[in-house]
Amino acid sequence: MIVNQVPVNEVTILGLPAGFKVPIHLILGMTFHSLSLKYGLTCFLAVANCFLSMYVRCCSLMLAKRLFDEIPIKGLITWNAVISGCSQYGLGTEVLDLYDNMKSLGVCPDEVTLVGVLSSCADLGAQSIGCEVEKRIEDLGFGSNPFLKNSLISMYARCGNLKRAQSIFDSMQEKNLVSWTAMIAGHGMHGHGKIAIDLFDKMIASKIRPDGTVFVCVLTACSHAGLTEKGLEYFNSMEKIYKLIPASENYLCCRSSWPSW
Repeated sequence: MIVNQVPVNEVTILGLPAGFKVPIHLILGMTFHSLSLKYGLTCFLAVANCFLSMYVRCCSLMLAKRLFDEIPIKGLITWNAVISGCSQYGLGTEVLDLYDNMKSLGVCPDEVTLVGVLSSCADLGAQSIGCEVEKRIEDLGFGSNPFLKNSLISMYARCGNLKRAQSIFDSMQEKNLVSWTAMIAGHGMHGHGKIAIDLFDKMIASKIRPDGTVFVCVLTACSHAGLTEKGLEYFNSMEKIYKLIPASENYLCCRSSWPSW
């Protein structure tokens, strides 16, 4: 297009950043970002948002945050991109600061925003903020959203409020693998190995197929509770029954409990 002197506009640029999804694409993505700057196209919020999301996908949070700071008027997509990015990379304090800034500017969050905030609350053990987010979810009419319910379960479970996590879990009409994993992980983390095992068995009985992550959780629970035989039974079932190849995390769970294994 450029060689043939075909005009470039914001519509031309919008489709390009979506193709850059991994770190190896970063340099090429930066090249197209520079091209957009040259043509004055980053003044369009949609274009800026595309490059912001691209930097997050390409694991360059520093460039994403720099671009975020340069955007004069930020939309919800802008906020969500940087909040999700910071949450993904474990920068919980920054997520909560961004969320506070959103509120002070009167920007109303959506489900994507709140999932990122709850994840950071779980990482930081910030249950009080998580409780406030739960109230906000109800006020905004998002209470039935399964992604938010799973995020709340995980947040409360990881913060040690297993009673509240169980209450939300029980209220879900359809529980998916993420729901069960959050509860199993929470009980295992806080030393309730037998409850974690009971939950895992109930999950299997409900025809939910396990994955490697939930096996890490239940094996960790067995390890912490000294349930050697049960742990070995689950470990052996990974390949024999579920055709899952144990990952390094699964082996580590076994070796931490059974050094001679």
